[in-house]
Amino acid sequence: MFPYTALISTLFASSRRLSVFYALLASLFLGGCNTYYVNPESNSSSSLSASTEETDYAPVESAVSDEVATVDSFLDSENELRTSPSQAKLRSAQSETVAEVDIWERLRGNFSLEYSNPNDEQIAKYEKWYSARPKYFERISRRAYWYLPYMLHEVEKRGMPAEIAILPALESAYRPNAVSRANAVGLWQFIAPTGRRFGLRQDWWMDGRQDMVDSTRAALDFLGFLANEFDNDWELVLASYNAGEGNVRRAIRRNQRSNRPVTYPHLRLPRETREYVPRLFAIRNIIRNPEKFGISLHPIPNRMTVAVVDARTQTDLALAASYIPLTTHELMKLNQGYLRGVTPPDGPHNILVPAEYASTLSGELEKLTPRDRLQWVLHRIKKGEFLYGIASRYDTTVPILKRMNQLKSDTIYPNQTLKIPIPKRGDFVYARASVNDVEIKDGKRTYTVRKGDSLSRISQLFETTIQTLLRLNNLTAKSIIYPGQKLIIWQEE
Repeated sequence: MFPYTALISTLFASSRRLSVFYALLASLFLGGCNTYYVNPESNSSSSLSASTEETDYAPVESAVSDEVATVDSFLDSENELRTSPSQAKLRSAQSETVAEVDIWERLRGNFSLEYSNPNDEQIAKYEKWYSARPKYFERISRRAYWYLPYMLHEVEKRGMPAEIAILPALESAYRPNAVSRANAVGLWQFIAPTGRRFGLRQDWWMDGRQDMVDSTRAALDFLGFLANEFDNDWELVLASYNAGEGNVRRAIRRNQRSNRPVTYPHLRLPRETREYVPRLFAIRNIIRNPEKFGISLHPIPNRMTVAVVDARTQTDLALAASYIPLTTHELMKLNQGYLRGVTPPDGPHNILVPAEYASTLSGELEKLTPRDRLQWVLHRIKKGEFLYGIASRYDTTVPILKRMNQLKSDTIYPNQTLKIPIPKRGDFVYARASVNDVEIKDGKRTYTVRKGDSLSRISQLFETTIQTLLRLNNLTAKSIIYPGQKLIIWQEE
């Protein structure tokens, strides 16, 4: 998304790799200032798919089935990180220290929920469905690499069942940019109102639903609220997370009026909600005994795989990426809550990075002034120009221009100069579009092409393939796309 010249790339490759290695060694003993391992203080849709082929989606009407993810996606595995041989050796040594007990073993030892209907045929059905698609389940476990250790830590800290940490496997297949047909977004699949209810920022700069730390905090807040509402009956808690607490309360009242049991298996709930808890237990059972189901789980160490660097002021993610062995694309993938490629002017300024790079990035950012952390453009106003037109040209907003230039009104004058912050955008255009650029209707998700887009960029943005876009839109390899054109990026098959 942000360009690198060949010269800059060469300089960083030659001058920083050795220093990064020594900094990493030091960080093992000293840790990094302005860096914390994500521990902040102290929220869906799903139904069966008729597909019988092995695909990259789950058998539900959730974000899992909404977009086809590329198998070699950066988020699919930690192995996509570009590291020097010395760094790879260091990472291998670190992994060996936790090999005896990985995160999966820790989960198995802490699973605690008991299903009130253990012979439910739905559990066996989903066990069979997943076991018939071992590659799909393995991809879920790969994506979990960056998120599961943190999520499990937070779940345990709140005294919740360990099964809650694998809920995103069901909700989003551990994809922070997942979008459901109901416009639920993120790892934990929040719709906009519920996200706002639990403090998730959603504006031009940021969508907290796509931020791993913020959305996890909000999801556990929501689940904690539901646990209080339903006296720690976790089957009802999970059903309410899926269908809403109001729907579950109404189902309980109906059963009370007819003197029927008010436990989860006896409630009259939507089909997807009736299948929601059995699906989670099926996933839990597979993790407990993957060999039984012919499934291989991707190794995940029993330690934090990510850390948060507090950049303190507004910072361009492209600049941050230049100090560590990640591309801008990779760093953006870990920080998908930031929609514009920079941290918001008023914060938060937290940047999620692989844990072993946190100390290095923190130290490099400390050397920079706030002015050095963004790329600026000076625009000289011409006769007939208005703030709205200038804002549109630079893909920003009038309030931002006014705030950045201390303008008290919308009145501007010819030859006046405006200072405009511009992220270093390049080949990858993730920050140029958000879930708000996508329309969901009649079983299709469409994207409106913007100036500078290409099929390659759009396929990266939505984690699909060029071939899929060509097929869905009846295009050929020679077809030209143009601004304003609507492209189908996903549809029910």
